Amino acid sequence: MSASPGIGAAGPRAAWGRTSLGWALNLDGSAASGFALPRLEIEQSARGWLCRCRLGDGTSREVMNHAQSIAIAQRTATELARGRVSDEYVTELDALLAS
Repeated sequence: MSASPGIGAAGPRAAWGRTSLGWALNLDGSAASGFALPRLEIEQSARGWLCRCRLGDGTSREVMNHAQSIAIAQRTATELARGRVSDEYVTELDALLAS
């Protein structure tokens, strides 16, 4: 059994999914159409991509990103979260960054 809830032998289980406002990823591996913490969200705005990391304690951190693509915005959100989530999810984020 893996030490991280979202990692399996085949790599990350968490995956980005479309939402009504943009893109999201639940770090517990559940579908992004549902809401679970911790969670990463990306919304497009006139100023660029808003990357939000919603933490397990209900707080959130945001960064505005002027990425040229959704893939770059997703990577930025993943990097943002890496230093903010509990250690049990860092392995999942590292797997996402490596894929």
